[in-house]
Amino acid sequence: MATASSGWMILVSAFLIGLGFGNFQSTCQTVAAKSVPIERLSQATATYFILFDLSLGVGPYALGIIEPLTGYRGLFCLMGITIIIGLIWYLLIHGRKNKNFVKDAIPNNSDNRLD
Repeated sequence: MATASSGWMILVSAFLIGLGFGNFQSTCQTVAAKSVPIERLSQATATYFILFDLSLGVGPYALGIIEPLTGYRGLFCLMGITIIIGLIWYLLIHGRKNKNFVKDAIPNNSDNRLD
């Protein structure tokens, strides 16, 4: 969105932002739920949604303070950098734990043979 120069580019980037936001929300909730024992699941879910709602309230306010300093183009570039840093942070924290995720998710058919 920071480099959009026409209306269709803004629409496509807005679509991708909305798609990414929906996936982000469910992914973060899943990470929060899987990171705690089952007996603390309700507290983890409640804490996640409290902080999520707080970010939806404080985030636009903070970005509104930054926007006059950077302009909208700079603000969108800054948010892109923030997303990349968050992705790297996620991979460093949770990526190591799930490196065998695909291997574990696919059942081994060799164990189920009827020889």
